[in-house]
Amino acid sequence: MSLSAKLLPLIALFSSVVFTTITVADHYAGLDITGVPANAGPWSWPVDSEYSWLSHRFPSATVWHSWRLHPGTDDGILFGSAQPPETLTSEFLMFNVPTAIYSTGNGVTLDEYETVNFDSLHRLHGNTDYDLGSNSGANPNIPLVSDITQLQPGENGWQSNPDCTYHLIYNTAGNCAGCEMMIHFYGMLLPVTANGDINADGNVNVADILLAERNVYESAPLTACQIGRGDLHPAGNGEGVLTIADIYRIIVLSRQ
Repeated sequence: MSLSAKLLPLIALFSSVVFTTITVADHYAGLDITGVPANAGPWSWPVDSEYSWLSHRFPSATVWHSWRLHPGTDDGILFGSAQPPETLTSEFLMFNVPTAIYSTGNGVTLDEYETVNFDSLHRLHGNTDYDLGSNSGANPNIPLVSDITQLQPGENGWQSNPDCTYHLIYNTAGNCAGCEMMIHFYGMLLPVTANGDINADGNVNVADILLAERNVYESAPLTACQIGRGDLHPAGNGEGVLTIADIYRIIVLSRQ
């Protein structure tokens, strides 16, 4: 039996599809940080490195000093949660001074426009607290971009990858007037909340239904990230694969 014949009864039940809007904030609760224990050197690392780092440059200097970052006890950034020192990143030695990145207030946030906001980000350098948000003179907004490597000097941006990883570049103030600082976070977008929006376009609609159907009936490949978004059954505890029960739930969601 052809795929269309198998699916005709389901599609007939839901011939009038209504889009259910899903925001990016519904997909993710935070950013895992992939890193290694900090080491420093007079160099800079690529913006698409598969580890996290912080780079600092003094005024008129041609050399960046860089340190690799390691996740703190919270294993990374939790959206909407204040994270004191050593929870967002662990402590590392920056210019031989104990340093950690943390957040205050509402913490780092992700809005419906796919913009990460670092206004609450801080850096504790010894006993000195540095505001890394707008009070530092930096633009704390990091928009979603298609290619992190195409950012111009001083531009912020973050890139979401099909395998659920991300790259994020943030430019802020350094240790002195005129100092520059660039932070790169890399890791997994966590968690991927099962919400039916398989293609992550912000809507649950026929495109998501078709992706699920082709995966179930034709073994068309989906990434682990896409399967995680569509794995709705059983509720709250998916099976790690898509089934006819997941297709049915996605169709129901598309009509809400």
